[in-house]
Amino acid sequence: MNKIIGFKIKIRKNEVLRNLKYSSNTGNIPENIENIISRQIEKGYSLIEPSVVFETYKSSSADYEDIVSSLLLGSAHIKDILKDAYGFTLMAATIGKRIEEEIESLKENDLTSAFVLDAVGSEAAEQSANFVSGIIKREAKRRECYLSHRFLPGYGDWPLSASKRILDCLDSGKVDIKVRKSGIINPRKTIIAIESWLFA
Repeated sequence: MNKIIGFKIKIRKNEVLRNLKYSSNTGNIPENIENIISRQIEKGYSLIEPSVVFETYKSSSADYEDIVSSLLLGSAHIKDILKDAYGFTLMAATIGKRIEEEIESLKENDLTSAFVLDAVGSEAAEQSANFVSGIIKREAKRRECYLSHRFLPGYGDWPLSASKRILDCLDSGKVDIKVRKSGIINPRKTIIAIESWLFA
């Protein structure tokens, strides 16, 4: 099991803007909103605590088919991306609880800043997952493979309950990630996903 904590990520302002449904053309953004975005990005850096766990499963492993079977949950798409693959990587990436605690605090008297900081947190979680993808992409290339798109439970025909199956495969307690019975992931700014290694 691979675990990395405290790594640095870059919060991309253009992606924060996209999360807020703004054009990347900052000339279209009111100055007061532009200032709030800048402040909340800086605040985000002080609050995020990026950490990840991930594991790669190779098709040559004795328990590979059993693991795949436990993850499919009827998903034709996941079955398709794993068909004839070299293997796959499961990941869980989070930025911790501090930023969502601050978001909840801001909601009491500053909904705009809370909304912006939520968008910052979403971008930071995405970049944490991208950090993992960068690592496994380099390893896959050494195996003459490339990665599929990252696929998350709850999208397409892959049920949200697959999140719990992934965490069962990973030692997610080491980074304090849990899935409630309702399917809600805690911390909320967490990405749980699979990436298939495909032969080049």
